[in-house]
Amino acid sequence: SKSIQSAMEYLDSGQVVKALAITSILVKEDENSPQTQEAHGLVLLASADRFDQDGLPQNALIERERALDAFESACRLLSKPTMLSLSAGQLAHMLGDDEKARSHYKTAHKADDKDERASFFLAQMAMLEEEWQEAQSWINESINRNANEPYTLLSSGLIEASLGNLELAISRADEGCSQKPNDENLRFMQARVYRIAGQPNRALEILSQLSE
Repeated sequence: SKSIQSAMEYLDSGQVVKALAITSILVKEDENSPQTQEAHGLVLLASADRFDQDGLPQNALIERERALDAFESACRLLSKPTMLSLSAGQLAHMLGDDEKARSHYKTAHKADDKDERASFFLAQMAMLEEEWQEAQSWINESINRNANEPYTLLSSGLIEASLGNLELAISRADEGCSQKPNDENLRFMQARVYRIAGQPNRALEILSQLSE
């Protein structure tokens, strides 16, 4: 609608208060519009960023919680799952609601059979909890959709190393680093794979090259 368009224009020009005034009215008038709920969520996120910049983290937290509510309303109102579930998952994850985040990520994974991000995030969550089999399952889903993403390949290397599949772990780590040879974060991950794989000297060699 023209009102949503106006709100987005205000948002793009940094006039968050005006944008929020419009979307707040729109949500009251028609809370069953997924487009309105999504727009309201986007504006609330911008409002949260403003509060962070002003040193008001508690206000920012409240705005992000409201944004998540708006995104979830939009997801429920849409006739089929969309990648808005990915945004909802990331926001829930950021707010520390892991169960909700997983649910949204799984919906996003089903919503687009070419997008590899949701399965990557699910793998990361499993890695943090050292659920290596589950992490392996999700990272392989991500690789199946995009076999050339360096961080996915390095994450796979760490997972496979933790499961004792050392040859595959090293192969994935080396392949990931070959995609972005100058990325220090990837090199740290590669060194960790070699250390887990029982090759501490190679790990040190990789790390010493970083300080040169």
